[in-house]
Amino acid sequence: MSTYSEKLRDPRWQRRRLEKLNEAEFTCEICTDTRTTLHVHHRVYERGRNPWDYDLDDLEVLCEGCHEIKHEQLAVLNRVISRASYLDLEGLTAVVAGYLMQNEPHARAKEQIASALGEVTTLGVETIKAGRIAAIAEKKFFARWLKREEDKRR
Repeated sequence: MSTYSEKLRDPRWQRRRLEKLNEAEFTCEICTDTRTTLHVHHRVYERGRNPWDYDLDDLEVLCEGCHEIKHEQLAVLNRVISRASYLDLEGLTAVVAGYLMQNEPHARAKEQIASALGEVTTLGVETIKAGRIAAIAEKKFFARWLKREEDKRR
């Protein structure tokens, strides 16, 4: 059995990686950086799957900095989620899905979120709406904060 680092040197992964880099036009999908080292990040991992067996939609191109930040944020999110009870997880899933549906700029990603939600029928529509409302509130808060920061500079 190959180690994960050996699998990343496999020609099948190198081809898949290049496909994703080409699709993203060798640009970080978060900050649009084109000059620093780019990584192809797996949005999701499934036990037993090889790195090259994922759809391009399951991969994203990130610059080194955004990739590091993404992993840091995912680690924090994992720690928070790991402390939730079963009932909390249902509500949390609905809120997060609603939040993502509100903020996600890519239509294909929205379809995937909706599809994943369709697999979990116990989630309440009201809870999903709460996630969307949280996303809208965050955008408004950020816009006000940004304006205050710009006003300070003047």
